[in-house]
Formats: sequence, C-alpha cells, structure tokens
Amino acid sequence: MPKADVAKKEKPKILLWRGMLDSRNEQHRVVIAITLAVASAVFSFTQLGFANFVLPDGTSVYIVTLLQIVALGSLLLGTVAGTAIGLFAGGVLYLHACVLPLDHYELTFVTPASSILFLGLSGFFLGILFAFALRKNPSQVKRVVYITIVCLLVSSFYHFNFIANAFFLLVAEFADVAESSGARAFLLEETISRILRLGDVNLQMWATTFLMAVLCGIGDYIARRVNAHEGAVGMRVVFNAWLAIVVTLSFMAMAAVTFAVSTQDAIRDAEDEMRSEVSYLTRQIEAADNRINLYSDVLQGGNFDFDAADEGLMYDMSDVLEPRNVLNGYTYEGDGIVLVTVKGGVYASDYDHIPVGTELDKAFVNTTLQAIEKSIETGTIQRFVLDDPAVLIASTESEDVAGVEGSEPPRIAYLYAEEAPNLFKGQDGESIDLDQKVILIRTSEQVFAERGAVMVWTTLSELVLMLAVFALVFQLLNRLIARPIDKTNEALARITAGDLEARVDAHETSEFESLSAGINSTVDTLQGWIAEAESRMDTELETAKAIQESALPQVFPPYPDIFRFDVYATMKAAKQVGGDFYDFFLIGDSGPDAGKLGFVMADVSGKGVPAALFMMKAKTQIRDYLENGVALGEAIENANRLLCDGNEAGMFVTAWVGVLDYATGHVDYVNAGHNPPLLWQYDGGWRWLKQRSGLPLGLFDGLPYKTHSVDCKPGDQFLLYTDGVTEAMDTDDALYGEDRLERLVNEHYLLHPRRLVETVRRDVSAHAHGAEQSDDITILALEVGVPPEITATLVVPADVDELPRVNEFIHNELDRRLCPVRAQNQLDIAVEELFVNVAHYAYPDMPAEEPGEVRVSYTYSADPPSICVDIADDGIPYNPLEKPDAVTPDNIADVPIGGLGILMAKRSVDEMSYKRVGSSNVVNIVKKW
Repeated sequence: MPKADVAKKEKPKILLWRGMLDSRNEQHRVVIAITLAVASAVFSFTQLGFANFVLPDGTSVYIVTLLQIVALGSLLLGTVAGTAIGLFAGGVLYLHACVLPLDHYELTFVTPASSILFLGLSGFFLGILFAFALRKNPSQVKRVVYITIVCLLVSSFYHFNFIANAFFLLVAEFADVAESSGARAFLLEETISRILRLGDVNLQMWATTFLMAVLCGIGDYIARRVNAHEGAVGMRVVFNAWLAIVVTLSFMAMAAVTFAVSTQDAIRDAEDEMRSEVSYLTRQIEAADNRINLYSDVLQGGNFDFDAADEGLMYDMSDVLEPRNVLNGYTYEGDGIVLVTVKGGVYASDYDHIPVGTELDKAFVNTTLQAIEKSIETGTIQRFVLDDPAVLIASTESEDVAGVEGSEPPRIAYLYAEEAPNLFKGQDGESIDLDQKVILIRTSEQVFAERGAVMVWTTLSELVLMLAVFALVFQLLNRLIARPIDKTNEALARITAGDLEARVDAHETSEFESLSAGINSTVDTLQGWIAEAESRMDTELETAKAIQESALPQVFPPYPDIFRFDVYATMKAAKQVGGDFYDFFLIGDSGPDAGKLGFVMADVSGKGVPAALFMMKAKTQIRDYLENGVALGEAIENANRLLCDGNEAGMFVTAWVGVLDYATGHVDYVNAGHNPPLLWQYDGGWRWLKQRSGLPLGLFDGLPYKTHSVDCKPGDQFLLYTDGVTEAMDTDDALYGEDRLERLVNEHYLLHPRRLVETVRRDVSAHAHGAEQSDDITILALEVGVPPEITATLVVPADVDELPRVNEFIHNELDRRLCPVRAQNQLDIAVEELFVNVAHYAYPDMPAEEPGEVRVSYTYSADPPSICVDIADDGIPYNPLEKPDAVTPDNIADVPIGGLGILMAKRSVDEMSYKRVGSSNVVNIVKKW
C-alpha cells in the first residue's frame, strides 16, 4: 500500500480517538462525560474555576482547575468528547463571569476567547496529543512521561493565549482613551493594575501542569485496570456504582446551587446594609453642615462674647461642628473602606492606606472612579476590581511598589456612594459648592464573610442527607431485590450443578414469587424428563455393556482341555462402557498338545460409547488377521491401516499383542505404544518388557511394526495391564505407579493367574481408598506350561439342610481331578464344621423363612494338585479361628462346646484362614493331595 494511503487511513484514528475507555459501552462513556461536565459547572459556580493561592510574598497564583477536568475528559473519552467538555466548561465559565463573577480573574480576563475558545481548543489538542503519545501502549514509566509532556504543552498553549488575550483587552481599552485628557496617567495606572492582577503566570502554568499530570496519571491507571477487568460484575456493584454517581452528581449540583444562593443573599444583604450606612453618614454630614451654618450665623450676628468664652469650650464646639468626625467608630476591618470626599480630596477616612488629604484620582484607578460616579447616578451598588490603593499611591510618588508594606492582591469589591447635600455657606451667606461624597467600599472577603460558615453547615447537612439516602436506598435494594436474586441464583447454581432437589424460595414480591414458581415448575418438569432419559439411557448403556462384555472372554479357564497354559483376565470400566479390552484366542489348528494362543491387552483413547465402538473395531481387526494365520507384525500393520481409514474423530488405541506357541514356550509380541508388561521367569524373577514396536494404532497409516520374541519355560508368567492400574490416584492425587506394582508382584510371585490378577486389583483399590475411578482398569495374566486353574461358585441359603448340596458341588470337581477319597473325607470335615457354624450363628436376627445366604466357591490348581474353598457370608462379624485350639482331655465331657470341631477342621486341611472383606466373613480352606 502507498505511504500516502497509509497516512490517510491513520489520520482519522488520531482525530477520532475515543480515549482510554474506548472499549466501554456508550452508556458508561455518557455517564463519565456528564459527570465531568457537572464537575466543571460546579467548579465554576463555587469560585474554583480559577483557584487562587497567595504566596508568602503576597503574590497571587491562579490554578486553572477547569483545564484539569478537560484534560481528564480528553484522556478517558477521546478527542471529540474532550473538545465538547472543553467547550461546555468554557461556556459555563463565561456565563458565570457575566452573571455572578466572584473573582477578579473572571471579571477582568474571562472573555469568550479565553473561556469557550481556549478551553475547547485545549480539549481538542489534548485528545490528539494523548492519542499520538499512547498509540503504541507504552510502558508505565513512559506513559507517565508522555502524559506529563502533553499536559505541559497544552498548559503552555492555554496560558500563552490567556496572556495574549489579556494584552489585547488592555490595548483595546488604551485605544478608547488615547484621545481623552489625562490619557497618559490612565495608561500608566491601568498597565500597573493589569500586571498586578495577572499574578505569577509562570508559576501558575507549572502548578496547573503538575495537577493536570497527576489527575491524568491516576485516570490512566484506573482506566487500564477497568479495561483489564473482563466479565460482568454483580448487580450490587453495578447498582451501587450508579447510585454513587447519582448521589455525587446531586450533591455537587446542590453544593453549586447553595453556593450561588448564599452568594446572592450575601450580596443583597451587603447592598442593603451599605445603602443604609451611606444614607446614615449622609444625614450626619448634613446635620454637621447645618450646625456649622448656625454657628457661623451666631458669630456673624455679634451676639457671642469671645473674650468671656472659655478656650476649652471653643475646642469642644469645634469638635461637634467638624464633619469629618462623623467617621468616629468606623473601622476598615468592620465596615470596609469609608471615605468622605470634599472637592475630589479625601476629607475623612477609616483606611490607613488612604490618609486624609489624598486626592481621590490618585487613590483609585479610573475604573473605580467610574464605579463611584455610576453608583451616585444610579443609586445602585457597583462591582469592580479593587487594586491596593497603597500601591497606586506609591507608584504615583515614584516609590518602590513591591516594597509597600501591607500591599494586597487585587480582588473584587462592592461600592456604594451618595452625594452629601451642599449646605455650607460662606461669610457672605452664599452657598459654597463643596462636592461632598460619601463612599463605602467592601471587599468580597467582607461581603462574604458569613458565607463560609453557612456553606460548611449547609454542605455537611447535604452530605449527611445524601449519605442517608444512599444507605436507605442500598438497604431497600438489598432487602427487596438483591437478597431474593441471591437466593434465586444460589438455588439456580445448585440446580445447574446437578442438584435438582433444590428449590427457589423467594417470596418478597409478587414478581419474585411468580419467578420462583416458574423455576420450580421448570425443574420439576426437567426432573421428569431427565428421569425418563436416564431410564432410557441406562437401558441402552446396560445393553451396550452387555454387548461389550459378551465380546470379551468371560469363561475361565477358557480351554480346560489344554494343560499347556493358564490365563485369567478382568476389566472394570470407569463408566458403564469402557475403551480398554483384553482378548485371547487359539490360532489355526491348535489342539491340546500343540498350537498357538493369541493374547491382547489394549487401551482406546477416550471413554464411553465412542471408545467402546472403536474398541470393538480394533479387537475385531487384530483377531481376524491373527486367526487367519497372518504374521504378527503384518497383522498389526493391516489392522492399523483399517483403523486409520475413516477415523475422522482422531481416536487411537495402544496395544500389546502376543502369540504363544504353547508347545515350545516361544512368544512373539508387538508393543504398539502400550504400557510395558511384566514377565516372571525362574532364572530372573520379574522384569519389564520395554521393547517398543511402533506408534499406537489409528494415528498414521503405512507404519511398520517390529516383532520381538522371548522363550519361556513352564511356570513363566506374563502380567499385562492398562494405564488405569499404574495411573490410579488416591484422594491426594498420588499415582499408584509402576514401582508399587513391581513391589507387589515380587511379594506374590508364587500366585497363579487368577489370584495374581485379584491381588493386583485389590491393591489398586486399597491405594485409591475411596477416590473416584478415573480410568478403565484391565489386567491379564498368562502362565506358560501349567494346566489351568478351575473355579466355580455356589450360593445357597444359610441352612444346615443345604450341606449335602454343598458337598456334592465340591465332590464333582474332586472326582474329576482324581482326588483320593481320604482327602475328600478330610475336606468334608472342615466344610461341614464351617458351613454349620455359619448356618447357626451368622444371621441371628433373620427369620426362619429368610435365613440369609452362604457363598461357597472353589479354585482347582494342578501344580501341585490342590483345591481352595472359600465359605463366605454377609452376617455379623465373626472369626471362628480366633479362639485358641482346644486341648484334647482325658474325658470327652470336658471338651468345650465348639472347640473340638474347629480343631478337627484345622487338622483335616493344609491351610485355613479368616478375613473380613467389606461386610463379608470369608474363611479360606486349602487341601492338597
């Protein structure tokens, strides 16, 4: 793209920059804009538009607080909003300067240019400069530096133009009087007064810049924190924020109105009081003139004996007749500047800086003299800027102005003047024109002396009222809206978390009652739908589980006529259906003495029905290829190709596949990304088969799978498992691990497949200790060169009449295994003693028609020939073996009840043990032959 086009596109981004709060919604931006606008109006109407500070040397510094508000608006809301806020603030400032100026800065220097134009341009330039400085989101330190530089540039711009405007005002006034008489003196006086009125402009610019930078820095920090916050906030926070904004705006508006009303009341009271005082003094001067005229008539009539008069009496009469004595009791601090003038000179004064005899046109600048004349003509109070008369008098006498003691900064003053009647007569009896005037001047500090106390108490009362309103509204919100919503949300949270028994109980208003009823009704309907769906899903999952289980070998031993190996496997799914699977099958023309056995342990990625479906596909492919005589490595490659075809879900399966030649003990195996199995051999104990053949099946088509092999002897045993064993976690998320598995099998290396698998499963469950099962647990054990164990279970009522049935159940297996009759009889003694013991004592509280159950199971082992019988019940905890063995006495009558039967049972078998498994009593008997 050409550079010109780039510049053309970037330019509007600077001009139309929307500030730090660009991402906020328009409602928030409008509220902030209104708040800043109201703040600017309040600042203007509370005499804070130009905040005046007097330095120790008497110099005034005026900080432009409105410029800080405009800067904050430009930073937060952007160029357009900042310009609008500047124009509004300038308009309010100009309006206040015209209607109710309370500071000489407003009265003298505020014009449409210095207020509306300059503040509007300042907002515009601030927006552009902020957009340019912050466009690349600089670091925190750079942001502070850039913001300070922008504030300095715009503050300098505003103050330069402000001084230029003041200069142009002065030039305009000079032009008006340039041709009039006395213009030279006026120009000198006006120049001095205007310079004094500006104060320390340099310090003013730096102070304004500093406060602008501080306020904008804080605003920038808060805006970035707000932008960083994601997500909706609570209703309480939102409502309280809006309530705080409304209360704050209301308080600011009330403070501004109160300030304006108090100011108007103070001016009106001052006007009434000043008019009354001047009228009083005028009457006193009139009375004094009458006394002087009367005294003059007496003297001229010759009726007074001067020789006989006492000298003291003459002085007393002189004091009474002297008009300037009418100011006795008046003070500047209490009454303001009170002057009586005669023929343009000060005749009486209560102000030390304007002594008697001072010419009035030297004590005041021309604007003050004009205010005196206008007040006399209109009979109204006049407002003007009062410059320190001491400085003016000193300047006309060529004294050091800065060194005049007691000099004060210019400030707004209020003046009222009247002409005193001209009643004084000369010796010839004709009236003499004395041009007598009574002038009363009070500064704004004197006029508004009571306003501060009124504002303090009024503002505090308004603040207390606003806080009370805030607290009341907050409590009403909390009681009528927030609490019911919280209760509703709490119930909804429980419902969405799965607790459909939760109910909404909010009845504060009819609306909430209707809402609660609607939600509760919806939940009840949802419960019905869920129950129906769960019932249907349970049925479907049970069907899927049955199909899956039927696809896995469930009969053990699977090949009882083949005495060359023993195999046992189990799977416990984490869900109703799982992705793990095991399989074993005969390959080709396998017979009792020679053939091949294929055995598989696999784990599909994922859980549930999709994993089960993928598992069925993988199991079928592997089994089909091997049963058809395909070499192991080639069979896995073909299965992988078919699993990759159409695998849009991206599922895969890890698998360990072995082929046992049970005539020779040779095993070929392929490990496709599965956990390494354990192999026990007489010459080395347990060891890991860690050889890998390739990646899991279903990931990439065309991969080769290397075949590994191992030669086994009779008694060697494989233990295959899925990661649900080694990655089983307890309640502290600790893994079961390969180390613990290795320690366990080393401790039980003599166990045959069934017992070995059951031992591993029990140990994994003990490790989990109540923690939820997170993965399918599948285990397979294969022992080479040994005949399979035979096992079966019979469940009968706990009734002694069932003993023949139990003996028949056990004898059928013993006869098939050619167990000697003597050994069978010995086993019968133990079984009878233990079964009768359970029938009599295990279920003491059960009725005769429901005697409870006894589970009798056996497992046959061929090496050495033996049978293990378990007799289990769910009755009361009872260990028949905990009593000490009975000692055979000389007299049979001395044998304790039950003692001899247990002793005979122990001596008739090779092993007997008891354990409490869950809620079951289990007695284990082992008989060898």
